Amino acid sequence: MLRLIGRAWRGEEPLWRVVWVYCVSGILGVALLFYYLAYLAESPTYQNVLDGVLGFISIFLWLTLALCVFVWSVVAIWRSAGRSRPLIRYFARVCLVAGPPFAVWSGLWSSYNHYIVLAKVSEATSISSPHRTAVGIACSEGLRPGMSHDDLGLPAPGVSNGPYTTSVEAIVDSETTARVIIVLKEIAVRDVWLWERRVIKDGDTLVYRATCNTGGTLWDVVADPLPSKYRQRWHHKG
Repeated sequence: MLRLIGRAWRGEEPLWRVVWVYCVSGILGVALLFYYLAYLAESPTYQNVLDGVLGFISIFLWLTLALCVFVWSVVAIWRSAGRSRPLIRYFARVCLVAGPPFAVWSGLWSSYNHYIVLAKVSEATSISSPHRTAVGIACSEGLRPGMSHDDLGLPAPGVSNGPYTTSVEAIVDSETTARVIIVLKEIAVRDVWLWERRVIKDGDTLVYRATCNTGGTLWDVVADPLPSKYRQRWHHKG
């Protein structure tokens, strides 16, 4: 194994083997190790252990391994490409030079879009805060099915709105349950190729459900138009 790694490092292995066997295997190994560490971090058995110094050391070692695999892959591909035909050599080296910046650009752009979507949807949760507070107070005093916004001390449903929120409405379903329904406006972002992609359609609803019990009011999100990767912030109980 070490001999093959050395041969690839010196550019003595065929380009196709370096790319599709060695580099792909190395990247998959690093990715699987990352997911394994993430699995251990979520496991109740190892969570407390990995929260401390051991967790920092594990991440540091993983980052070191990932950097070594990356540097080795770049050098091996560059040198192996030199032994290929001119067209393949130039193509491989152009991809090698342009690939990492594009990957960084894609990651940064994706993170930016993620932040933008969450920032826009956070408006809905902020605008609905008085409605959830009013329902919580009504829970402690006793809910009555069919209570209106006037009974809850809230403005009419269409009054509470914003740039990305059409309306917010509180509905009391029973003596123990109520809903806060937020009607959203369209939210769109541009992907890494700068094509517009719609995340939220105009009229989609974000629905909070309140359950009253002796310990207080339990909130849960029961309808969410957001793609799963954006939902963690909103799927809370409290």
